[in-house]
Amino acid sequence: MADRKAIKEKILGEQNKAQEWACRARKTSSVAEPEIQEYIYRYVCCKFLLDPKECINLSITKMADKSIERALELKIPIAKEGEVATTCGAAGSSAMKVALLLNAIKKDFQVEIEPHRLGLARNTGEIGTLVYRAMVQQGSSGGAIINLPK
Repeated sequence: MADRKAIKEKILGEQNKAQEWACRARKTSSVAEPEIQEYIYRYVCCKFLLDPKECINLSITKMADKSIERALELKIPIAKEGEVATTCGAAGSSAMKVALLLNAIKKDFQVEIEPHRLGLARNTGEIGTLVYRAMVQQGSSGGAIINLPK
């Protein structure tokens, strides 16, 4: 079992990596949909403290379940029923984790996506498509023009 300090450092390190993926997407002047889908996948893995190799082809709900299992293995305190979770890494249920994650994606990737559309996404590829389309529609990625593929 890892000590409390090591767990905290791992969580903070993964959160920083997630921010790097979001920043990379926003700063890219010419981006393709598959790239954004990959950035979203990596971002979600970091947010959920998961190894990307173990999550290939998993639904977002299965990734959230795996994240909860990982938190239990690491003995990360999980929010009890009725408590308000403040971060993706500490939510107590898959649904809560997914809801917090989707809000974090909108904030970190700086996109506006209708909540019902985002809520219907089943996996990181579908979320990536929604983020890509929002970036194109907004006409920028961190202020840079996105060149649509021909």
